[in-house]
Amino acid sequence: MFKGIYTAASGMLSDDLKMDIVTNNLANINTNGYKQAIITQESFAARMTDKMYAHYPEGVVVRGSSTNFEDGNLVATEANLDIALASPGFFTIEKNQTNKYTRNGALQIDENGFLVTKTGNHKILGHGGPI
Repeated sequence: MFKGIYTAASGMLSDDLKMDIVTNNLANINTNGYKQAIITQESFAARMTDKMYAHYPEGVVVRGSSTNFEDGNLVATEANLDIALASPGFFTIEKNQTNKYTRNGALQIDENGFLVTKTGNHKILGHGGPI
């Protein structure tokens, strides 16, 4: 394969993944508790510097993505049960008989008196079980 085509193809694949992540970030910009995903890229040459080959491949590779856990802006609401975490941490919720974690503090009381999320009615868990 021509080096130029390989370099261009690796760049396009990397940019495609980057656009997927940016699109997801934009789609969730107003989602309570959403945390931005960040993509990390590097060149093949930088990745292969510890190898002993005379020829290094060209192009870029996606090293991975990570989540930005910095606090976002707090927005006041009129709902009495809306709460925000102004520090690291998560709410533990019960979803499909397993524990999951969220930072979405839009809460309500369900018909059985449990504190649940507004989206999905997942029970908020405390130390002793559902609150």
